[in-house]
Amino acid sequence: MPFVLAADECIVVTTPEPTSITDAYSMMKHIINKEQKMPIYIVMNQVDTVKSGRKVFENLQQVVSRFLNVNIQMLGILPYDRLVSQAVIRQTPYVLLDNKADISRAMQKTAFNFITQSSSRIVETGTPRSFIHKLRHFLRKR
Repeated sequence: MPFVLAADECIVVTTPEPTSITDAYSMMKHIINKEQKMPIYIVMNQVDTVKSGRKVFENLQQVVSRFLNVNIQMLGILPYDRLVSQAVIRQTPYVLLDNKADISRAMQKTAFNFITQSSSRIVETGTPRSFIHKLRHFLRKR
């Protein structure tokens, strides 16, 4: 927990399975109890469809808002794809193995969201530039 609380923001990766959602909620509750203003982003992993992933996120968002009084942000929805297992076996990132695959395109979109959402939050809140902000700025230029 000290490592997480030392960060500027938190990305929680979960799957649509009830046990995973429960674990994600628990983690967010612990984080929020220690650091109320910690921005929390969600990545829905291994979803059957984008629509089902969005629905699970919306349900989680409602519960977090109601019981923890915090707004979480969707960072990305990653579909289940056998390419991930193939990439693990080949020890190659799946984005490099097949950059046109649905999972690769979803990961690229998630990375783009990560770069742009955080930058807009910094402009809105006036939060000082951190290492992560500088890293995002560098990645945008590439």
